[in-house]
Amino acid sequence: MNSIFEQVGQMEADIECNLPSELIEMIICHFDGRTMLQFKLLSKRYYAIANNACHHNRLWKKICNKEIPKQYIFDLFNKQIDKFVSLESISEIEYEGLYKHWLQWQNTVFNKMLISEQHFLGLDNINIIVCHKLEVKVIFKKHMCILSLIEHDKKVCMENYILESYNPNMQQSIMPNSQTIINQYRKDLQKRMTYYRNGLVVYTDQTPGGNPKKYYTVQLTCANTNTFTTQSWYNCYLNLKPKLFKRGLCFKFRSIMCASIEHGLVIGRTPYDDIIIYDISKRYCMILHSWLDGKYSKATAMYIYLNILFIGTENGYLLAYRLKCRDDLLNLKKSNILLEDRLNIGPIIKLDIMDYMNIKAVIVASSSKVLWIKID
Repeated sequence: MNSIFEQVGQMEADIECNLPSELIEMIICHFDGRTMLQFKLLSKRYYAIANNACHHNRLWKKICNKEIPKQYIFDLFNKQIDKFVSLESISEIEYEGLYKHWLQWQNTVFNKMLISEQHFLGLDNINIIVCHKLEVKVIFKKHMCILSLIEHDKKVCMENYILESYNPNMQQSIMPNSQTIINQYRKDLQKRMTYYRNGLVVYTDQTPGGNPKKYYTVQLTCANTNTFTTQSWYNCYLNLKPKLFKRGLCFKFRSIMCASIEHGLVIGRTPYDDIIIYDISKRYCMILHSWLDGKYSKATAMYIYLNILFIGTENGYLLAYRLKCRDDLLNLKKSNILLEDRLNIGPIIKLDIMDYMNIKAVIVASSSKVLWIKID
C-alpha cells in the first residue's frame, strides 16, 4: 500500500498533467486562507500559480477581510504596518503575512520563553511601555528609554537576542545619555497658559469670568489611538464638577488598566477596587465584583490584542484568555486559558504586545524591570 506522501505526489502529478494553469487559477480564487497556504506547499509550480493569482486578483486582501474581523485587522496593522502607509497601498505579500500572524495567534495553547530582560535600577518607577515593531519605549515621569530587540542568531534562545539603544555605545544597560527628557519644565512658561474659548486662543493668568486657572486643570490618565481609522479615546481628571461633563463619560473609574479603540473597551477599577468595563460605543459600564480566581490576587495590568486578553496580577502571574464572545470577557473561564505563568518580577504594572516579523512577544513591566517573553 502506498504511503500518504506517495499518494499526494501521484495526485499532484496527475493534476499537473491534466489541468492548465488558467483553470487552476480560477479554482484558487475560491480557496479560503488555510487551503491557500496548504496548496502553495504542494509544488513549486502551484506556488508560482497561487502567487500569480493572488497578485492579480488581490486574493489575500479578500481573504483577510472575509475571515478576520475588521477590528482585528486594524489591530494587526497597528503592530506591523507603518502608520504613514495608506491602506490602499498595502501589498498582497503584506496581507499574506497578516493572515499568517492571525493564524499563529489562534493556537489553543501558548508556549513561552524569556528572550530578554532589562533592569532600570536607580530611576523613577516605570509609567508606560509602548511597543512598535521591534522597539519598546519605556517611559518614566520625565525620561524615556528606547530599546530595540535584535535577533542575531537563527537559534531561538535568550542569548540569541540583544537589546540595542539608539546610543551606539549602549547595550544591555541604561545610561543617562540614552534618556530623552520629556515634559521638561520651562521657566518662560511659568506665567503663560493657553486657553481655548469659542475657537480663539487666549493667553492669561485668569480665565474669562475671573476663575483661577487651576480651576480648569486637567491631568491625562490614559489615551488610545488607531492611526488607520483616525480614532482616538482619552481619559483625564478634571477639577470641574463632573455634572458639567456628560456625553458618555464614566466617572466610576478610579484607575484605568486597559483601553482599546479596536475593541471599543476601557477596563479599570472603581474606588471600591471592583473591575469596571466600559463600552465606548454604547456608552455604558459594567461593574464586576468577583472576576479573577483567588490565587491570582488581583489584576494590576491588562492588554487586549486580537481575540486574546492578557492579564498581569499583583502576585506576578501572567495570564492569557481566549475571547470568543463578550461573555468570555465578563466571565473568565478556565477552558479559555492560553497561558498561565508566575514570573519572578513582583507586581506587574504594564503589558504590551510585540508582533512583528518572526517575533511574537509579550512585554511585561514591573516598577523597575521589563521582560520580553516570546510566544509560540
